[in-house]
Amino acid sequence: MKAHLVDELSGMASTVKERPSFLTLSQKTITVEVGEEEKPFIVHKDLLCYWSKYFDKALNGPFKEGGKDTIAITDVPPVVFARFLQWLYAQPSMPLLGGNITQERVEPQATVDTIGSTWRLPTQADPEGHIYTKTTEKLLELYILGDRYDIRDLMKDVMSALMIYGALSDWVLAPETAVLAFDNLPRSSPFCRYVVYTYAYAWRPKPNLDNEVRERNEAMPPELLYEVMTINIRRVIDPNIEEPKDLEDPCRYHDHDDEARWCRAQLPQRMMVWNEIVNRLCVDD
Repeated sequence: MKAHLVDELSGMASTVKERPSFLTLSQKTITVEVGEEEKPFIVHKDLLCYWSKYFDKALNGPFKEGGKDTIAITDVPPVVFARFLQWLYAQPSMPLLGGNITQERVEPQATVDTIGSTWRLPTQADPEGHIYTKTTEKLLELYILGDRYDIRDLMKDVMSALMIYGALSDWVLAPETAVLAFDNLPRSSPFCRYVVYTYAYAWRPKPNLDNEVRERNEAMPPELLYEVMTINIRRVIDPNIEEPKDLEDPCRYHDHDDEARWCRAQLPQRMMVWNEIVNRLCVDD
């Protein structure tokens, strides 16, 4: 669908009111034909429509075709959609994002480090960061899918998982990942903001770079380099400027329509699933 139609669909209220569980899930399915090869995926309609406003309105709203139980999306590779389905079918078992809470109901909030200490990653060596680069690009592809099809909780989860994986791997996002993000997402998106702050506060380029690394760095988006330069010039001019204290808080990079503390309280449970997803991304070609 055209961009303006995507915007119209995404702005409407959801028609699926009750969060599906495996006990209440309707047996109604739809076929999503994915990619240029139109690979078919059969998906429970209620599950897809609850988590994606776009699919909800495309299948239930005024733009739907009568009786239509097939929808095509050509701008997502089938392998990325398959990874999305791994996330989607974990949702009925996950705590609900959002809701009214009281202080008594909020458990102590875990940090990126404390959650990361419970993760287990593949043991293969990654001295050059190649596994990290491929894995973070796969996470970004999921984020882009979430952005295009208004799957906001997927985007939140990707940002949380990305930060935990980054803390464990001790690598900075590769220039290719930055280019992919700035080419496919709005500049104001949380993922692009994360790229900017990562390069501004964590990037330490070596003075003597070989030609290949230099060319990769030179290919980075000018908008990214400008923002990074602006942040660091301000820090040089005023040494009293402190590094933001919430740079490692995943909620900094979430677009919350619920209370941030509710989101933080659920992170440990939600990230258990993402440990398995990231493990798979690390070893998949």
